[in-house]
Amino acid sequence: MEAKYYTRQNIIVALVVGIFVGAGAYYLWDNRAAIKIKKDAASPNGLMNNEEIDVSTMPVDGSATEMIFTESANTVSAPDQPAGYRVVLNSVAIAKEGWVVIHEDAGGVPGNVLGAQRFDVGTYENSVVELLRNTTEGSTYYAMLHTDDGDKMFDLGKDAVMKNSQGAPIMTAFKVVPVR
Repeated sequence: MEAKYYTRQNIIVALVVGIFVGAGAYYLWDNRAAIKIKKDAASPNGLMNNEEIDVSTMPVDGSATEMIFTESANTVSAPDQPAGYRVVLNSVAIAKEGWVVIHEDAGGVPGNVLGAQRFDVGTYENSVVELLRNTTEGSTYYAMLHTDDGDKMFDLGKDAVMKNSQGAPIMTAFKVVPVR
């Protein structure tokens, strides 16, 4: 049987490979955490993931794409877009770390959560929120701001809806349109 000798070069190569594998695993784990959704916990306002949110206090002008609340330092906007597993946001402005959460429509109000992306304080353009399932053509969806409770994991029960000065959720509605 032949004896194996570990040279300094072999040890350095193994160390570098280990660092790259570890960094790649962390990257995948950290990005995957951004779209985990705890579906069975009640939120601070008593809602479950599949319940409706009361938005009766929101001003509605008849156009879903124009329901944007800009009366605070926190805003979100999303254009009408084609179906897919991601939502592109025009802009996000956030004064405290939080989440942009994509909800499907449930009879004219935000319903089930399809995906969430965490944002640090700042202003962002052309950001993307990855979804757990595909959007469908002809449907309406909502991009809504939620706070982050500090654990960097989206939990509908802990990460409350951000509200404007009138107490309405900070959100925008958008439609999924056919590709032309």
